[in-house]
Amino acid sequence: MLAIGTIIGSGILGTLPSAVSISGKLTFICIILAAISVFFSNFVNMIIAGVIPVKAGPYMYLTRLVHPIFAITELVQSLCGLFLLALMGAVFGSYFSTIFTSANSKVAAILVILLFGILNLFGIDAAAKVGNILVILLFIAFILFSFFGFTVDTSTLPNYAPATTKPLTFVMVGTVSALFVTTLGGGISIAYIADSLKDPRKDIARAFILSLILVVGLYSIMSFATVRAAGAESFDSLATLSRMIMPSGAFYFFIIGGAFTAITSTINGLIIAGVAAVDKLAEDKILPEIFVRRNKYGVQALDVIMLTVIPIVILAFDLDIFTLLSVSAVLEVFITLIRLIPCLTVEKKYPKAYAKAYIKPKFGMLVAFVIIAAALNIYSGVSTIITTAGVIWIVLGVMLVLFTVYFLIRAAYLKGKGIDLWGILRTHPQCWIDAENN
Repeated sequence: MLAIGTIIGSGILGTLPSAVSISGKLTFICIILAAISVFFSNFVNMIIAGVIPVKAGPYMYLTRLVHPIFAITELVQSLCGLFLLALMGAVFGSYFSTIFTSANSKVAAILVILLFGILNLFGIDAAAKVGNILVILLFIAFILFSFFGFTVDTSTLPNYAPATTKPLTFVMVGTVSALFVTTLGGGISIAYIADSLKDPRKDIARAFILSLILVVGLYSIMSFATVRAAGAESFDSLATLSRMIMPSGAFYFFIIGGAFTAITSTINGLIIAGVAAVDKLAEDKILPEIFVRRNKYGVQALDVIMLTVIPIVILAFDLDIFTLLSVSAVLEVFITLIRLIPCLTVEKKYPKAYAKAYIKPKFGMLVAFVIIAAALNIYSGVSTIITTAGVIWIVLGVMLVLFTVYFLIRAAYLKGKGIDLWGILRTHPQCWIDAENN
């Protein structure tokens, strides 16, 4: 439920109208290609998690199994999560103002992020239980939207013209796939909370695969329904289209039970994963120790506050949704490429634990996974570069430089206090050693 809830959000509500306007009937091809890319890119992390599970797994695997310098990529990933949270807030605001026309969409965006920030102050169990309810509601609502998309009498729709078949160009498929790669990648959030699962060796891989299959199936069905109902006309959101094709009662249920719950479940999942990542950065002293402090519910309150406040600040700059999504997509492609490396080292460093793993492909198969995933991510990344404004690349370049400088200054500062940051990031957790020895 957590994996599904984190995936669904901007995938349908923030990108599907734009994707359909670009690729039309071929949108489902882009969704499937994105799913293949996400599977090959992230499943390797699920394999490692089944061998040596730990909190904030992707970060731990890079720093301990490859090199401590890759802690910088986790700082970049944290930035990506902040942009995604801002994106979710912006999408929620746009849908909220569709129902409540007098409401300010920016205020609604800020309030929903604050709401789930407060919820996460009460612990992961409370947040996850709320998320389960949201996921059930949104599946019902999205299936309802698809039903009316397939059955609506298009002759009753104003300005309706059947969608034309668009040329299947290499760049077009890559660009749209890159958008869906970002939105389908939310399932990796469960690798950040492996220490909270009853049986992470099995549950992480199974939850990742099942959630991806279910969401891709739902996305594909909704893309066909959207193409049929929208025809050749472009819509700014599914809310506008759903108002035209659904009866008023069904429309309000779709917005409240589908759109609202999809976005909020993603916000919930991103905060849960983000807290685990920031907490681990603080435990490793990359961030100040103040971020490790917990409230009476065992939650790192300052982590939650940071993950709530910064997206609100981003929203204050009035960036449009596509810009937010483009920044997140580019960051996600870059980070995913880096995360492919650790899976090639885990069997060599932990052979006994690997032999007892639930899923343990041969080294040659892992190499094939990495090659396929790298090729698909580079393809999507290059396509995005071609179609994205240059200012985004300047911003990303500046951010990478700033994070690198901060990391090096932090290491020098700690060294002056007699603390070896590089040594901390090279030290393997005791649970990994126990998994190998026992």
